[in-house]
This record gives sequence, structure tokens and C-alpha cells, in this order.
Amino acid sequence: MTPGRRLLRAATPQRTLLLGSLLFGGALVFVTPPFGTPDEPAHLFRAWAISQGDLVGERVRGAGGHYAAEGAAIPAGVARLRDVATAAGTQPVAHPLTGEALARAYAVALDAEHPQLVDFRNSLQLPVALYLPQALGCAAARLAGLPPLAGLYLARLLNLAASTAILLWALARLPAHRWWLVAVALSPMLLSLRASLSADALNFAFASAFLAEVAALARSSTEPAGGDRARLFLLAAALGCMKVTYLPLILLLFLVPALRRPPGRWRTALPAIGLATLCAAAHLATLAPTQLRLDVPVDSPAQLQRLLHEPFAVLAILLRDLAVHAPRFLAEALGNKLGWLDVPLAPVALVVLSLAFALLIWAEAAGCARPPRRDLALILGSAFAVALLVELALWLQWTPLGDPGVQGVQGRYFLPLALPFIWSIGGVGCEATPSRAGARPTQRERAATIAAGAALTATFVSAGAAISGLLAFYGG
Repeated sequence: MTPGRRLLRAATPQRTLLLGSLLFGGALVFVTPPFGTPDEPAHLFRAWAISQGDLVGERVRGAGGHYAAEGAAIPAGVARLRDVATAAGTQPVAHPLTGEALARAYAVALDAEHPQLVDFRNSLQLPVALYLPQALGCAAARLAGLPPLAGLYLARLLNLAASTAILLWALARLPAHRWWLVAVALSPMLLSLRASLSADALNFAFASAFLAEVAALARSSTEPAGGDRARLFLLAAALGCMKVTYLPLILLLFLVPALRRPPGRWRTALPAIGLATLCAAAHLATLAPTQLRLDVPVDSPAQLQRLLHEPFAVLAILLRDLAVHAPRFLAEALGNKLGWLDVPLAPVALVVLSLAFALLIWAEAAGCARPPRRDLALILGSAFAVALLVELALWLQWTPLGDPGVQGVQGRYFLPLALPFIWSIGGVGCEATPSRAGARPTQRERAATIAAGAALTATFVSAGAAISGLLAFYGG
């Protein structure tokens, strides 16, 4: 047996994802300072509110008809923890986090007898399903009488565990490009998000599970039936429970040949699309008009009126922002800066990581036929629709009126497009078939060995760079 085959047999994609998540993700759970990832205070407050049974929060109107507060009443100690653990939004060199500071944060008592209304209007816009693991961690801490900081770490651990379990299931269903999914799931940005309270962890996991099921069904010429159809409906509903901007991914159902034509189109594809749309609409129906951004005036109704009256002018703004900032989005998605996008990775690590991903992309495409034109158009069209919806959402809710660009767009918002990207290059179902004993490895088998090596390299470099970068938060 060649060294490459031994490597593939010993380091399978499932083992690599599981061990990488347990070891490196588990380390990041505790290395990342409290509130040291994007919007983590709002994520903790939302998860804690859900753990108390408050699923939709409350809104308090202020002057001018705007909501002065949008959130929920949670124990005062949870709210106070944010002020004590001051890592959020700080530069690690200027504000080192000491052991004494962590001890003070752990000493903050829950103080459940004095509930306090806290504002977390941004996380209140997201579906409840994205916070269930974190809420379970908060509930466990509360029932065990642990301090809020312990609840934060428990919520992180359960978010990591849930996303890992879903991704492991996705790997089991995915017929090809497994190493690509592993490398992306263990990349610095996504590993950091999965080891935090971020809703992006389950966003990526749900999207990957749905897409893996589509890829598995695309190998068959028969319509899904029984368990396959039930599983597809369940995953379609899960996709609808994600951020609404990712809903166009549901159209990739039509990559399954049997779902393009009757009766599969009417009995399976369209009902699944309707179910996902219904779930998304049900979530949107619970939302109220809000002013998400408080540092600058954003007039969402006026932006919407402009969209209705000047759709092509708005489309030009969105397309220009995508084109101009595409390199930054790519670098951010890879994880060139962690924390609140203020913790840069070492330049050497970034170079090695970029080369490993470039080699992995080549290996995933080597020996594979490009998807047919119709499939390629569907893949690219769905991904493009997601990208436009991400841009549009931030233009409506985060960009001041009259701004020539789009504010607030970050590379992590495009991570669920990882599988459609590789499908556009290497097809949906291209996999390595082991050659017969004694025969020379096929081109695809050799490429699979290279893919494994590139993914493993990316995994170790990602973990080392992320952990060492976040350690810069800590002082004496």
C-alpha cells in the first residue's frame, strides 16, 4: 500500500473533522476571550433569553416612534458580565486580558432575582433554531447554579458540538469533495465562529447538510421516496430556519435529475421549496420594523422606497460593492483577521494557508468533468442570488441613506457558498474510486491523496494560527 493510500485510510475526512473540532475547536472555546467574537454579547443575551422561554423578546418604544430597546429581561449578572469582561472590540495589544480580569469575570454572580432589560436587537432578527444549542448551555449553567461566565463557555461548547455533529452527518452523505468541506469547516474564521456563540455556526452546518443531501440524491435517476423524501423535507425546513439570505440555495434541488421533471417536480421539489419558504416567512412574520444601527442614522423605509423606484441603480450599487470588495471578502472568509476583525493572523500562516487551499481546489477539480451547462448555471445563479441578498440586506438595514456603497458586509456571510463554489469547478458527484490491488492509482485517486494532504496542512496551520493569534489578547 502506498503512503498516500495509508494516509487516506488513517486520516479520513470524518476523523479529521471530529478530532480537529474536539482538539482545536475545544481549545478556541477557552482561548477566545469572553465576548471576543463578532456580536457575541448579543448572542449570549439571546441564548439566555431563549433558555428562559422568551423566544421573541420584547420591544419598548421611545421618542419618535423608534424602539428604544429590543431584547428581553435576563438576570442582571449576565448583563453585568459584558461590562466586566471587556475583551469585546478591543485591540489585544492595547488591552491585554489578565488572569485577574478573568477571575473577576468568573466571580460575577447570576443575580437572577434582579432581571434587567438588555438590548440585543441584531440577534433578535435571527431564527430561534440557530440558538437552541447555546440556550441549552445557558439553561444547564442556570440550573446548576453556575456563574454567567460558565454559561458562556458551556454555550460555546454545545454550539461547537451541534455544528460538528451536523457536519459529520453531511460528510457521511456527501459523495465527493469531503476534504474541501473539512478544510473549510476547520479554517480559522469558521472554526472560531463554531467555537463561539455565533449563529453562523449552525447557518453553515444546516446549509452544508442540505447541500450534501442534494449531492447524494443527484447520483440517482429515481425520485426520492420514503426516508429520503422525509429527510429532504426536514433539511429544506432547516434551510428555511437559517438567515433568509440563504434561501436561494433551495433551488439547488433541481440538480437532482428526478426532481426536474414530473412527477418528482410536483411531489418532492416544489413542496420542499414551499416548505422552506414557509419557514422563512413564518420567521419574518415575527419581526417588527427596527433600527438595527444606532451609531449612525439608517432610514430603512427610505432605502426600500429607493429600491422600488430605482431598482437598477440599487442593483448597480450592490454589484459594484461585490466586485470592489471581493478580495477582502475572500480574505475575511478565510480568516485573515479574527476576533472582531481586529486580530490578524501571522503573514507566514496566511501564505501557507492560501497555498494549501489553492492546492486543495486544484486537487478537488483534477480528473473531474465540469458540471453540465444547465447545472453550472443553476449553481452559479443560486450562489449569485445569495450574494446579492446579503448585499441587499446590509444595504437596507446597515447603510446610511445616500451612501454610495454598502456598509457592514463581511466575508463570513458567504461561507455557506463553499460547496456550490467547489461544485462549479469539480462537479457535484466526482469522487475517487479505489483502483484494483496492484494497479497504478488513477488520476482521480492521486488527486484525492493530494487533497487529503492539502486539507490536513490547512487544518494544522489554521488551528495554530488561530490559537496563537487569539493568545495575543492575554497579558501578564
